[in-house]
Amino acid sequence: MANLNLRNSADMYQVGGSLPVDAPTYVKRQADDELFEALQAGEFCYVLNSRQMGKSSLRVQTMRRLKESGVACAAIDITAIGSQQITPEQWYAGVIQRLVNSFNLAGNFNLRSWWRERDLFSPVQRFNEFIEEVLLSRIERKIVIFIDEIDSVLSLNFRVDDFFTAIRACYNNRADRAEYQRLTFALLGVATPNDLIDAKHQSTPFNIGRAIQLCGFTLADVEPLFKGFPGKIPAPKEVLKEVLDWTGGQPFLTQKVCRVIQNYLSCEANLHPKNKIYHQPDWIKKIINSQIIHNWEAQDEPEHLRTIRDRLLRSCQQPGRLLGMYQQILQQGEILANNNFDQLELQLSGLIVKKDGKLKVYNRIYELVFNRQWVDEALANLRPYAEAIVAWEATDRKDEAYLLRGKVLQDALNWAEDKSLSPQDFQFLTASQLLETREIIQAHQKLKKTHSFAENEETIAQEAASIEQTGITALRLFESQHIDALLLALQAGQALKSLINSEISLTNYPSLSPLLGLQIILEHIREKNKIFANWLGITSIRFSPDSQHLATGCRNGKVQIWNILGQKLIEYDAHKGEVWGVNFSPDGEYLVTTGEDNTTRIWNFSGQYINQIDRHHSAVIEAKFSPNGKNIVTMTEDGVKFWNLSGQKIAHRNIHPSWITTVGFNPDGECITVAFRSGVVKLWKRFQQQPLELKVNQTISAKITQITFCPTGQRLVMIEKNILRLWDFSILQMSHWQTEHSEIKSISFSPDGLYIATAGKDSTIKIWDLSGKLLLELNGHQGTVRDVCFSPNGKFLASAGADGTFRIWDLRKPFMLLCSQYTRVYDVGLSPDGQYLTSRGEDGTVTSWEIFSLDELLTKAGDWLQDYLNSHPEKLQQIGGVNT
Repeated sequence: MANLNLRNSADMYQVGGSLPVDAPTYVKRQADDELFEALQAGEFCYVLNSRQMGKSSLRVQTMRRLKESGVACAAIDITAIGSQQITPEQWYAGVIQRLVNSFNLAGNFNLRSWWRERDLFSPVQRFNEFIEEVLLSRIERKIVIFIDEIDSVLSLNFRVDDFFTAIRACYNNRADRAEYQRLTFALLGVATPNDLIDAKHQSTPFNIGRAIQLCGFTLADVEPLFKGFPGKIPAPKEVLKEVLDWTGGQPFLTQKVCRVIQNYLSCEANLHPKNKIYHQPDWIKKIINSQIIHNWEAQDEPEHLRTIRDRLLRSCQQPGRLLGMYQQILQQGEILANNNFDQLELQLSGLIVKKDGKLKVYNRIYELVFNRQWVDEALANLRPYAEAIVAWEATDRKDEAYLLRGKVLQDALNWAEDKSLSPQDFQFLTASQLLETREIIQAHQKLKKTHSFAENEETIAQEAASIEQTGITALRLFESQHIDALLLALQAGQALKSLINSEISLTNYPSLSPLLGLQIILEHIREKNKIFANWLGITSIRFSPDSQHLATGCRNGKVQIWNILGQKLIEYDAHKGEVWGVNFSPDGEYLVTTGEDNTTRIWNFSGQYINQIDRHHSAVIEAKFSPNGKNIVTMTEDGVKFWNLSGQKIAHRNIHPSWITTVGFNPDGECITVAFRSGVVKLWKRFQQQPLELKVNQTISAKITQITFCPTGQRLVMIEKNILRLWDFSILQMSHWQTEHSEIKSISFSPDGLYIATAGKDSTIKIWDLSGKLLLELNGHQGTVRDVCFSPNGKFLASAGADGTFRIWDLRKPFMLLCSQYTRVYDVGLSPDGQYLTSRGEDGTVTSWEIFSLDELLTKAGDWLQDYLNSHPEKLQQIGGVNT
């Protein structure tokens, strides 16, 4: 098809720029009414989205509607003020001048003299005074100020956090000054709130404002676009439906495709009806391919696809990370959305859209333009080792001088971490790591011969860190390259062995990832230690006190007992309906279970029924043995009750269920704590009538969501969204601090009770001392961290995330040591002896992991790899450039 000159087309579809207020093809969306109604109500609003989504056109239409309803409006385009060689004084003066012009204040207001009279004030103070003394005093109507292209402030050579603070101050002033209730703001641009203002800043307008979601066009929206096709083609609605199928409703692209189609129809006006293009099969596909996708860089006028490309490759600080994430989406079709920084950046490019909690490519056109080949070529151009890999390939992968070592290798591995590597990249990085680990082994064989091992502690520490990274890389490569990952983990394990002597204990190893890498790779290859219970639906899982067994409760009312190797030993019907909880007695001889049938039952280890606690009138929240195993405490919606093993009630505390937010038990089971919606926490001793009352907050809005005692019972922690409150019984004193999690999802005390781990929706894990001092922050999960727990020796931390991984953290370094292969992990647990880890996945699979000694793992891995290579000799050829 001949290329058409779109610039000269006289049609009604405007492509690029803000649509005029009377544009016939303006498409009204849900955001139009949401923004208008929110601003009418005086809400602060912001529309932050990718480019060419129709933000400025939305602003034009909303201003028209507001003015028609009597609201005074002003629009400030930040790009018009400038960003190069401009001072804060000039910038703020430019903002004020545009307000003066928009509200026609120039007749009785001289900005120059007014500004000079306040030369002792800072620029933002002058802005605040202008709002109060000039704007609000001279305009008595409602006022809405639109600030468009707000992301342009990022190009300034100074920060404007104070500007956003001033906007927030206008909102705060409403409580004391009635005139401020007439003023509101709307911010529009291509940025995230954290881009515009420091995320730790408490005076940002984004935590009081309303985010307006600007989505693409739907078929129900696009009736105005029919106007370009009257009488030219049959069934214009069907045409628009297919156009949206190609564009995903992206506003700019939808208008452009409509314009292209209209131009074709105009060119064919004088042709015989049989020759008209819409009589041909797939005619819309042919037009889009020829006019938009084919040779897209040359045809991209007005610029759109190149804008997306430049946002990905030139405008962001970490293009490789964004491309790696986009690569995953192309390969998998979608990924789980968790709103981390990289995901938000990728969405701002416009290439990706969030739907139903998942990130997907916005439309078919983008997927064909920015396809896998384009991503691979873009990544190849970005890789930091481009020259080295080309030179290595030129020697037929034989010259090891071109392989990477030390920091250069570490930088390359960090770059490659979140990307799907080509076979050439994989071979190059694997060969580099194997070379480095082999050299470590050789170096330490020499050290041991010269008896100088102890004199090189600094060198050993550096090499241990390198080995650690190699083990982690093996785990990351395992998902797609099983045998090569095992080979890499094996080499890392051999290098680790060269660093240590045979008497050293596991907890003193300078690196643990080779052990855990070998462990997880071998277990996944051999499919051991898995409890497949997806048809049962596991709801609860507990270790026995001796760490040798697991008890699981299921949705079908059954309880199972498993050994640590994943073999089911016992199964019995425990409840009618779902099993809600299962707990071992301290000696491991008995279990107590609770269920949907509102009963609490006691069983021996063999599954024989022992007794039933009287049927409760409401659901049982929790039941557990006291530390001596002689009593059971239950928490139900109608109160807290203590029982003996014969089912006789010892004590009862009546608590109205509607006032409870959460409960907690102290370590000996003799005390119960209850958090009330009033912000009060009460603690009952078993036989005392009057509780100890802990007043957390006097306001009715306080809500404690979790209570946890320290192992010694001397302290308890209460969680109120993102605030941690610590009560010390020895000094009868409470302290609290803001954790900076958006919301705390799990907490754990260290075994000695001196440290607290918190995990939250912001994807971080934080370690605190009892004074509230942040000691350590662990990053790595993507999205909410659901569960966190200390190991019995306090040196390690286990965590489970909504991103589908469970991880072990060495708190002495720290390192990420272990990743699961599940689609989602609900929780993790460490056995009492610290030798086993369990994880429960979304698929109903529970896995237990035992850490073997290094020698055992090396032997297992070596034997398995040798057997595999003996039966698959072609694999030796594939390993090729790697010296084994």
